[in-house]
Amino acid sequence: MSREAFEAWMSDDGKNPRAVERGADGSYLLLTAGPYWNVWQAALAWAYEDAARVCEGMHPEDRPGDYAYAIRARAKEVTR
Repeated sequence: MSREAFEAWMSDDGKNPRAVERGADGSYLLLTAGPYWNVWQAALAWAYEDAARVCEGMHPEDRPGDYAYAIRARAKEVTR
């Protein structure tokens, strides 16, 4: 899913398919696409790890909705 989402973003939802063309070795042909893909992966990994930290800070009496609320609140913090 992550690569699909990245390529949709990078190609402007398929309007610029050349932006995500890959060579035989799987690397992107557009010079900026490779570094953007690396940043995309790092950001996603950070987001998952941050969500895990939020969950670790919750208490056994909390409900799943409390976890979701806490994660969404954290997401708003980092996008300011």
